[in-house]
Amino acid sequence: AVRERDRGTMLLSSLWFVGLLAVASEATNIPTAVVLLSDRFLEVKNEGYWFVKFYAPWCAHCKRMAPVWEHVGHSLADKNPLIRVSSMDCTMYPKPCQELSVTGYPTLMFFRNGQVMQYEGEREKEAMVDFAIKAAAPLVTPIQSLTQYNEIKSASVREPVFLRVTPPEGDETGEGSVAEAYKNAANDLLSKSRFYSISSKIAPQNLKEGHVYVLRDVGIEEFEGEEASSLLPWVYGERLPLLAKASAATLSHLALSDKLIVLVVANQIDRFSTSHPVGIFYSTGLAAAKAARGDEEMRKRLQFAWVDGGSLVSNIAMQPIEPPFVLVLNYTTYEYYLPQDAPEKMTEASLLLWLRETVLSPDTVPLGGRSLLLRVKRLFYEVYTNIVQMFSTQPLLSCCLFGVPIAFLSMITYSLCMADFSVDRDEIYPDEDDEERELLDDSDEDDEEDYGSRPNPVYDDDHEKND
Repeated sequence: AVRERDRGTMLLSSLWFVGLLAVASEATNIPTAVVLLSDRFLEVKNEGYWFVKFYAPWCAHCKRMAPVWEHVGHSLADKNPLIRVSSMDCTMYPKPCQELSVTGYPTLMFFRNGQVMQYEGEREKEAMVDFAIKAAAPLVTPIQSLTQYNEIKSASVREPVFLRVTPPEGDETGEGSVAEAYKNAANDLLSKSRFYSISSKIAPQNLKEGHVYVLRDVGIEEFEGEEASSLLPWVYGERLPLLAKASAATLSHLALSDKLIVLVVANQIDRFSTSHPVGIFYSTGLAAAKAARGDEEMRKRLQFAWVDGGSLVSNIAMQPIEPPFVLVLNYTTYEYYLPQDAPEKMTEASLLLWLRETVLSPDTVPLGGRSLLLRVKRLFYEVYTNIVQMFSTQPLLSCCLFGVPIAFLSMITYSLCMADFSVDRDEIYPDEDDEERELLDDSDEDDEEDYGSRPNPVYDDDHEKND
């Protein structure tokens, strides 16, 4: 009876433990919001909105991005359920990846009813979510109320938006009209900027019917071009904030305005500190960006931006640069300008004077370029700085990564140099040498036998030569 009771107690304990593991496993098993795709995706890619990550299991960048991609899926599921966040393993399904021209991992593409847009921005959750929401939005979003207009106006302080006031009876969408040019601009910048329309019935009184405006951090500005064809260049020039954030992934995005990029080197932590040199110089760059909008030439030719840290600018100038600093880049030719004065001593007036008298002057010879020699030099500089950074941050791991292959190659080289390549005939033809020795021994024995069989010479004491 005691044994039966102990056996029952053990059984109940085992069942309780298994149930506890099941509950814990269910609690930690968070459902994913990312859809795993197969090669049948090509049949449905033209239907709806798809935000797809093409990856390979062995890719280290893909592994680091995996948790961020999960957060993107959950965030878009809350903000816009129509966007299906998904992933495709290109090693398992190579055919779709080849047809979609996937050449690197991870590659992010947005499919909007057959229209394909490749994401080339920063691999951060907020940036990718913002890109997807813009890519899935209507070309021109109508504003339904004055309250909605005020909310959009408040949000435009962070990022400019465009607005067109439409007549109550509807738009004229004929070829060459401002309405048609506005839609074309919205299509070109579908995933980069937001475009709105508002009826003149509910629009504020300061907005004129049929006109196009930009709502941005410096207020409301009107498009004053005489021809509809000039609307698109104006939109490209006004779509960025006063001091946009720049990175290696967004430089090409900033260069779409066809302007020189004034890069203010700061850092994320100290740029808003009024007592830190980085914060003081960041405020100087922001004030210069506001003042430059009042100068017609500087407004057309300069785009201000800030960059977090000096690594990007160091790779451009091929010299170590730390914040605070400023550099002006022509992204098309990769030529740049460096100031003569120390950034800590520059004021708003001196910064604007340097930009006006030196950077915008046709007599100034820029540095850098895209020649073959400079490209090779920049490549070696980037490799060198990456190796130095690896040893400074992870010395033990870097020694293992570089030391083990170098030691292995050294052993191989030493073995090749010290090896003796002279070979005896006996080592190559050992059997033939034995046969030759046997033949020689046999011949010697035969000679001895022949010599022994000969008659012994007779010795003659009376021979005449004996004398």
